[in-house]
Amino acid sequence: MQSNVLYPPTYKSASLLLLRYYKMSVVTKKEFGKVDGLVYDLYTIKSNQIEVGLINYGAAMAYLKVPDRDGQQDDIVTGFDTLKEYFNERTFFGSIVGRVGNRIGKGKFTVDGKEYVLDTNNGPNNLHGGFKGFDTKYWSGEIGANSVIFRLTSPDGDQGFPGEVNASVTYTVENSELKISYAATSTKSTPINLTHHSFFNLSGHKSWEKDLSKHEIKMCADRYLPADDACLVTGEIKSVENSPFDLRKPTFLTEELLSTCPGGGIDHTFCLVQNKNRHEAAVLKHTTSGRMMTVETTEPGIQLYTGNFLKGQQGKAGVSYTRHSALCLETQNWPDAVNNPATFPNGILKPGEVYKHTAWFTFGTC
Repeated sequence: MQSNVLYPPTYKSASLLLLRYYKMSVVTKKEFGKVDGLVYDLYTIKSNQIEVGLINYGAAMAYLKVPDRDGQQDDIVTGFDTLKEYFNERTFFGSIVGRVGNRIGKGKFTVDGKEYVLDTNNGPNNLHGGFKGFDTKYWSGEIGANSVIFRLTSPDGDQGFPGEVNASVTYTVENSELKISYAATSTKSTPINLTHHSFFNLSGHKSWEKDLSKHEIKMCADRYLPADDACLVTGEIKSVENSPFDLRKPTFLTEELLSTCPGGGIDHTFCLVQNKNRHEAAVLKHTTSGRMMTVETTEPGIQLYTGNFLKGQQGKAGVSYTRHSALCLETQNWPDAVNNPATFPNGILKPGEVYKHTAWFTFGTC
């Protein structure tokens, strides 16, 4: 829908009339399914350029349709056609992860002199909040201006974490931009690191490519965080120079490149500028379709994960999501910050404070 607004007001002495065009998105809601008597809805935000589908389960993005260079729209994120499939297997597809995204070493941390013990649901470590993280929760949804707002209350002691956390995630679509805004408060000091876990393949479901070799990526980072065999950060901060992680210039994600990385793929945090201003984090291009995605954030890090543990899950339209067939770009604080307080950015939310984090995904063609 397009509306024309006149600004400034017309005065008799005015010699110039300025015309502004506002492109509004259309937001709708319909039932997606029921589990244990609880209704889960599918929210759709459609602008003049892109369309996003969102569900209450994990506040997840179920689909994202963007045009190629010929104007043909296709869905570029992994997911499932039915609610039941989301419940059948925990894949993190499109979900909000927390209370702490990424890994906490040995599932332990100390805050205010007290040690807290969490699930070790990923080898020896805690991953994405534990066995029942935010990605498994029902988030209440509300339609806003060009947006959908999801809210969740995580009780004190949830998955072993201290404090009652009230979190919100707002998805906003305007023209070719998807904005994800996070906010949270807590009644006790607690670690928090919310992020979005969509897997992208810019070829789209109609022409889904089984590897990332035609995806060209640029990471806006001079440094990265090395990880051990369990994918936990070691606490070191290294230059990307002379390593497979030097992606400062556009680089194709070929199998040859990924084979040179520890574990046969990338699952690492790239260190960005440490301020709360909007800054560029990554640019992803797909040479065949011409689709292009720019990622910006207020956070000091972004996790590039090349789908190393995808195992052929059958998703939307019968597409098989095989290893290295999709990637994640997760804007976030540095992982395990709670156990590296001297050298990593602060990862603790205190009572009276408000956690805020914004990520922007802007789409175009190349």
